[in-house]
Amino acid sequence: MHISYPSHAFPQWGLRSEFICESMNPDTFLSANPPASYPKKRYYTLDIARAIAIILVAVGHFNIEPMPQFYRYLIDVIYTFHMPLFMFVSGFLCIATMKKTSYMKFISKKFFRLMVPYFVTSVIIIFIKLLTEKVQPVDHPVTVSDFIEILWLPKAGYFLWFVYALWWMMVIVPLFDTPAKRRVFLLISVVLFLINPYFPRLFCLHETARFMIYFASGCVVYDILKKIPVRALCLTSFFAFPVLSVILIINPIAVISQSWLLLQLFILATAFSGIGFTLAVSNALENHAAPKIRRILFSLSTASYIIYLFHTTFMGFSKAALTKIHFFQSGNLMVHYSVAELIVPLFSGVVLSYLLYKYILTRYNITRKLFGL
Repeated sequence: MHISYPSHAFPQWGLRSEFICESMNPDTFLSANPPASYPKKRYYTLDIARAIAIILVAVGHFNIEPMPQFYRYLIDVIYTFHMPLFMFVSGFLCIATMKKTSYMKFISKKFFRLMVPYFVTSVIIIFIKLLTEKVQPVDHPVTVSDFIEILWLPKAGYFLWFVYALWWMMVIVPLFDTPAKRRVFLLISVVLFLINPYFPRLFCLHETARFMIYFASGCVVYDILKKIPVRALCLTSFFAFPVLSVILIINPIAVISQSWLLLQLFILATAFSGIGFTLAVSNALENHAAPKIRRILFSLSTASYIIYLFHTTFMGFSKAALTKIHFFQSGNLMVHYSVAELIVPLFSGVVLSYLLYKYILTRYNITRKLFGL
């Protein structure tokens, strides 16, 4: 499988992609304040962080050529931490919500939660691409054989690697069923991170090895603290993440040209500082944002899985439609790289996916089963 990266992105910083951890009951997000019957042990900071992350995912997956320099820098920074953030949150919540059950029952539930939506979404995306690519160019063209190859590769869209990788982590984590064992799990994930280039792309094993360290870290943080260490994050990440981001933007070659070990440490430092920065900002929004803002973020968090699965499709539709009517062509009305050129597809990718989730997929029993809702 040919894996293409944009010319400006450094594959070393991480893989461009998207998804979300387990979404919660949508009814709990319909008001800014939780209902009285709602469990007290709720990680609202993680809900907001997940909403921020899915927005960043949409931003990171929208490509225009040639790309404005500011947008190029923005994507480079986003790619350092947004998928590690999703993995960290997934690991934290996996342990926080894990119930005593048999191994087979646990992975069966996760299969229907993760892999069934993966296959259904892949079939839908491939079908749409086959129908439209004859009249409109599409990103990452497909063939009929891809209907079969989705069994071992994310052929519908490379971003779907995240679902496959998260599935493997859910298969593995129950085997480490105590806090002590999960610390061993973290140590193993460190080794996998360092040797991940030797893993094949088949079944997304390469991506699983690369990103398991963030998932395992979320598990261990929950075991040790049972909460998000917001104060510590504020003290460290608010300084470290901006500094590392500036280094990445201004002189990334200075990092790449150094030792291999230094590069790996830089990748981890940027990723974990970005995780901490986002969680600290999310906690501030939880405590100080207007109720309407919190309500919007909670809603996006609930629908984050579906937004992840379909945002590229809706962005593609909107971009194609605007291109057809020459909305982005230089002329009297609009100029190339206008604000609208960036905002319209991004807005449609997030909002239309959310509307699909709220008004269609959650309404019917068959769609809830097919999309793990």
